[in-house]
Amino acid sequence: MSWFSAYGTGATLHGIDRTADGRVRFTVWLSVFWMPLVPVSSWSAVYAGESEEWSPDESHHFVDLVRVPHDWRRLVRTFGGAVLVVVAAVAPTAVMIEWTSGRAATTFEMILVFAFIIWAAGLILYFENDRRKRLRGSRCP
Repeated sequence: MSWFSAYGTGATLHGIDRTADGRVRFTVWLSVFWMPLVPVSSWSAVYAGESEEWSPDESHHFVDLVRVPHDWRRLVRTFGGAVLVVVAAVAPTAVMIEWTSGRAATTFEMILVFAFIIWAAGLILYFENDRRKRLRGSRCP
């Protein structure tokens, strides 16, 4: 079975944990731009790799899937963590835009806005890389 998302929109995998026997436990979420919105199902499986059909890192394959009940603590932790990341990514830029509302921004303020945009993109890249490592087994919790 496989799930697919494009730019974090679609079915994304969150709450990824490795078990002692090498299996991966995760929850499939309906997401928009990497923000998990609705948990669909939770699974335990053996990770079989990434798809090369569309775009690497956007489609993952599993074998020996076993559906497991939702762990509500993990769901709350996943959603709460995602909200915190969105706030950390968006708030600095939003504050700067509000601060300069109605007037031209100074050069320094524009440098800060661009730095905050790079910060937001860096957060996305960091967490996506961490998610792939958890799936591949390169990093155990």
